[in-house]
Amino acid sequence: LRFFNLPTPIFFPFGFFPNNNKQSSGILIPSYGESEELGFFLKDGGYYFKINNKADLSIKSDIYSKGSWSTRSNLRYKSIYKYNGNINLSYSNIINSIKGFPDYNIKKDFFIRWKHQQDPKSNPYFLFSANINAGSSTFHRNNLINNSDFLNNTFQSSINISKKWKNSPFNLSINARHNQNSQNKIVNLSIPELALNMNRIFPFSSLGDKNKTNWYNKIGLSYNLSTKNTINIADSLLLKSSFSDFKNGMKHTIPISTSIKLFKYLTLNPRLNLTERWYLKKIKKEWNSNSNTIEEKTLNKFTRGIDYNFSTSLNTKIYGILQFPKRKITAIRHVITPNLSFSYNPDMSEYKNNGFATVRNELTDEYETYSTMKNGIYGSPSNTKNGYINLNIGNILGVKIKKENDSTQQIKKIKIIESLNFGTSYDIFKDSLNFSNINLNARTRIVKLFDINFSSTYDLYKSNMQQTRNINEFEIENGRLARFIRLNTSI
Repeated sequence: LRFFNLPTPIFFPFGFFPNNNKQSSGILIPSYGESEELGFFLKDGGYYFKINNKADLSIKSDIYSKGSWSTRSNLRYKSIYKYNGNINLSYSNIINSIKGFPDYNIKKDFFIRWKHQQDPKSNPYFLFSANINAGSSTFHRNNLINNSDFLNNTFQSSINISKKWKNSPFNLSINARHNQNSQNKIVNLSIPELALNMNRIFPFSSLGDKNKTNWYNKIGLSYNLSTKNTINIADSLLLKSSFSDFKNGMKHTIPISTSIKLFKYLTLNPRLNLTERWYLKKIKKEWNSNSNTIEEKTLNKFTRGIDYNFSTSLNTKIYGILQFPKRKITAIRHVITPNLSFSYNPDMSEYKNNGFATVRNELTDEYETYSTMKNGIYGSPSNTKNGYINLNIGNILGVKIKKENDSTQQIKKIKIIESLNFGTSYDIFKDSLNFSNINLNARTRIVKLFDINFSSTYDLYKSNMQQTRNINEFEIENGRLARFIRLNTSI
């Protein structure tokens, strides 16, 4: 003890620190103090447990003179080259004010944190990870542990499992997700999300002559299955909810594509996408003669719907070169990449028992076609038909220049235009104004210092006198191919 910085022979035992190189369990000494609202306290007192060389556990508690208390446990574990993580459980019983006062209340809160990480090298075919942050919405408001938690009003959790099979195109992913807002007290829960994927395979690659590649050898297909089970609900009602309160569904997707060489220089790339949706609920509309309106209700009944779309593209490359061997500019090279594509989406409401139904309005004697799957988490089959023919032409222009004062006659390549693309599309199902605007984009670089980007838009159709809408007449009748609309450039 020092008195005015002068040492005295009086001493008090402050602490005891045993010298031991072994791990051991022991008491955690609490700190003391006073809270204006909760009274005097002993804080962070508890016990530390040495479990083994891979895990330990600490349990801490707080106690207040006005009756409040809380407890926390933290389990840490680690296995070298395999996994590591920690689990933190917290519970509190906070008493505000004094019994009999109007502002007296007891707040019971809990919170769970779990973080688990697996070393990817431990098992490349199976991975598991978890990051859980969940609990009562008022926990961090009533239990200030750190400022970042107090200021954060959104908590997210996820559990991920992924599985691969050796020498197999299949892989499986299972996820559970949680999102919680402590302000509006809404919980978004997704248990589970499952995805089964099959990488692209070529089932006909072994057919035909092995020394020759045929178009059917390049037919490739893949498969994707995804399913969800989700709910959006207030946290106070979550434990009272049933399976019927969840939105769920399953989607199967099969893309099929190939590449075909035509006339040696053209490449055709057709693609077909098949989609099927399954739901455990369906929408049904009925005419109510009492209210003279169409009423909508949800039935717990299985429904399915198939959807497909088709697309193809035809492309090639055209090279042109002008050579001047005796000049400084020895050659001019032009590369043209034309691409003609087609896409088609059918109206799936024309097919029976495909996720669509009709209801009759008895007042107007009109029939309404509606989707029985409109509230599905994976959407519903398309009820509109569209088809587009797209044309795009890309250009690259460059020169070759002899280097000055170079006896080896080395050639330097310079791109004058790095890209010059223009394109348009044609809607085959429109009754008028089928062509879209022509879009032109260009990019180049000047002496490695300036990048210049240019884009502009042109309309093939005439406009009315007020310039408010187009009319179904081409601008070429006015002696020009298209009408300028807008331009944008940046340097």
